[in-house]
Amino acid sequence: MSEHFYPLQSVILPDPTLCSETRLYYKVTNGLAVSEETALCVADTSTVSFDTWFGGFSIDKWQRLSTCESFVLKLSLEGKGLITLYRQRRYKGQFYSQVLQELAYDTTSAETFFLPLPHEIKQGDRLFFVLSTEQSTRLHRAQWGTYTPPARSVYLGLVITTFNRQEAVAASAQRLSQFIQQVDQSA
Repeated sequence: MSEHFYPLQSVILPDPTLCSETRLYYKVTNGLAVSEETALCVADTSTVSFDTWFGGFSIDKWQRLSTCESFVLKLSLEGKGLITLYRQRRYKGQFYSQVLQELAYDTTSAETFFLPLPHEIKQGDRLFFVLSTEQSTRLHRAQWGTYTPPARSVYLGLVITTFNRQEAVAASAQRLSQFIQQVDQSA
């Protein structure tokens, strides 16, 4: 890819040691998917949707509240199947989904795929993708991003409320530190 990719939002895959509520991260509508330490393993002939709290992308907010002009979905995976990108819109109290594009993949080792998003996406749209596997697939990473350079640097702050639980806070801070190091190394 000749253009520089700027990540906006990562599709978070659950850490099985921290959370067992996988429906916050992905929904298996057919077959089997198991979260491992470094990837989501999806069995043969399975369907996994990322129409979830941690998988969807509110493109409406990015269009209205940023200087981004183009958007792209970046995935690192191995296996064989189909990636389907959807847009979702609410109309008269109902949600409607429409296929934007599809990409077939067939790889024996981790490869990175880019799905540029059409420019005709309208305000109010929310995006998500679905993996439909023919053969077992390992999803290593998925990110929503842009080719538009950032207008400014953004920093994240974090507050942990203690309620006099210093040991629990120290353990949480340690896990967070390890997570940040892991994310920095994989970026």
